[in-house]
Amino acid sequence: MNVILKLGDGRDIETAARERYEELKAEKKEDDKSEGDEELDFLSVFLDESNFDNLKRFGLDGSKEMEVVVKKEGQDFAISKTWGSVFES
Repeated sequence: MNVILKLGDGRDIETAARERYEELKAEKKEDDKSEGDEELDFLSVFLDESNFDNLKRFGLDGSKEMEVVVKKEGQDFAISKTWGSVFES
């Protein structure tokens, strides 16, 4: 599962993930279907398990506009820019 989040204008990784989670929850409430359940569950785990202070220190603080892809790799989450790794120079 990959989730794309848009950061920038002070919208950090945590805020973007929470907004997407709430958006999916609202859609599920309206449709009452199981569509989006996988992404909702994924984001729930991501929000519970991530150290957002560390992620913000690595440049995911919303100070620059970017799209990032969040995915699960084994027991960890991997985050990369849509055009390359966030952690590369």
